[in-house]
Amino acid sequence: MIQSEQAMLRKVEQLRNKLNQVITDKGYTDRETIELSQALDKSLNEYYYLKQFKRNKGETRINSRFAN
Repeated sequence: MIQSEQAMLRKVEQLRNKLNQVITDKGYTDRETIELSQALDKSLNEYYYLKQFKRNKGETRINSRFAN
């Protein structure tokens, strides 16, 4: 299920903030840092996918209007 764009951005921001705190407390090589980094990467990929999907969906509607 695709989340709303705003919800995805909030999740990305929360993960980014937590990652920064864990890096400060535990360092770059701590297991929690690595797991948070991977979760942040996944969330960013989902966000970019959603943006691309919305853009392509809009282009498809525009192109279908001018198909004739």
